[in-house]
Amino acid sequence: PDIKRRRLRRPELEEAMQIGLRKRRRHVQGPRTTPGIKPVATLVSNLQSPVSNLQSPVSNLQSPVSSLRSLISSLRSLKKIHSNVFSFITNSIAMNTSEQKTVVIGGISGGIGSALAEQLCRTGDRVIGFARNAQGLEALRARHPEIETHSCDATDPEALSTCFEQIIATHGQIDAYAHAIGSIFLKPAHLTSTEDWHHTVLTNLSSAFYALRAATKHMSRQSRGSCLFFSTAAAQVGIANHEAIAAAKGGIEAMVRSAAATYAPRGLRINAIAPSLTDTPLAGPMTSNPKMLEISKRMHPLGDIAQPDDIASLAEWLLSENARFVTGQIFTIDGGISTIVPKPKI
Repeated sequence: PDIKRRRLRRPELEEAMQIGLRKRRRHVQGPRTTPGIKPVATLVSNLQSPVSNLQSPVSNLQSPVSSLRSLISSLRSLKKIHSNVFSFITNSIAMNTSEQKTVVIGGISGGIGSALAEQLCRTGDRVIGFARNAQGLEALRARHPEIETHSCDATDPEALSTCFEQIIATHGQIDAYAHAIGSIFLKPAHLTSTEDWHHTVLTNLSSAFYALRAATKHMSRQSRGSCLFFSTAAAQVGIANHEAIAAAKGGIEAMVRSAAATYAPRGLRINAIAPSLTDTPLAGPMTSNPKMLEISKRMHPLGDIAQPDDIASLAEWLLSENARFVTGQIFTIDGGISTIVPKPKI
């Protein structure tokens, strides 16, 4: 307005024009900033960039942290599993130790007796045995130092009773007894002397009765136990020249059935195994003769004779708790000789 009212001098006019230009530039370009000082928005933007840059490593760190947490959780689970496995093994060992049976074997130095002893040792049972063969007992101890042996003649009732008393005094119980004692006598009746007859009956039947009497005396107090005796297939079927031994072993089978009936109410089991010819030292006179061995094999439908382990495996089962419902039985292992007649070869 002043310009319109009066004429301005040239310097004043130029100054007014400069002021107007500055106002217009300020309106178009925005507020003027002080040199060297950045606007707040720029500072905030610059700050956000490093923060976003920091967020990326943090997110990258979260993945290993998550993996670490997962690993820790897995280790805790593994520790729990390890603890459970350790507990299971410990309990199993304790259970097996508490269930260890004390098994006594009469005639432990013989072929079947020693085979049975070895099988029982593998199952972890405490094995005790007696025999009158000192050399055989020494050989058995050399192979199995863990087996406790006693020198005893089973045909002597007083000595046998004392042996059982000693075992009870030491171990407190007898869970099972196997009577692997016997002889082989093959003669027709008219050639059998009275001495041979008495010896056959004493060795086989009388010794079995003495052992039954001693074992059941102690087992009855426990209200549990198992007794096993050995007969022969010759007591099941007529075989020539077996009169004396068939009579003695047949007496064992009758004794087993009667004793099973007597002691069943007391929790005792009584059984027997009747094998045919078995490859043991006792049968050496026959098995060492090739002609006699071949004849014996041909008599068996399966074309072979038994091995001690064949008999011992069944004996081990009958003495175990797996046969808890078996008593008064006679089990024949004879390759079929007592029950079948195979078709002859032409």
